[in-house]
Amino acid sequence: MNRDEQKQFVESLTESVAQSVIKEINEGNIPSNWDGIELRWLLAEHFERNTLNKRERQARYREYENAVIVNNL
Repeated sequence: MNRDEQKQFVESLTESVAQSVIKEINEGNIPSNWDGIELRWLLAEHFERNTLNKRERQARYREYENAVIVNNL
């Protein structure tokens, strides 16, 4: 992926997850007492659902962890 494709992917995935959670809020499925803590957990779960399957994720995640360490991300 080039830089523009990376940015487009991040924007698209983020928008998709945001719209999904906003839909749940609008439909009254999110408890009204939830604040940033629970909503962050919910967003993280929605992002996780949009990832690779477990086997693919394990192999790629090791590479990801190494890149995070090496690049101080």
